[in-house]
Amino acid sequence: MDARALDLKVGGIQKFFVNRAGVNLYDGRVYGPGGEGFIRLNVGCPRSLLLQGLERMSAALTISS
Repeated sequence: MDARALDLKVGGIQKFFVNRAGVNLYDGRVYGPGGEGFIRLNVGCPRSLLLQGLERMSAALTISS
């Protein structure tokens, strides 16, 4: 997911979501040059857990706006 604008705003998107939402994402930097500001969300979990995580991410974004 392209999160470059938010990555610049919060100074690190992966840490932002871990600290603010309790959701760990993959930082695009691990995939090589050009991955900066992108995130990957692994959805290998029950739908109920995915929805909870997405709700926490949404709340974290609302608070930081």
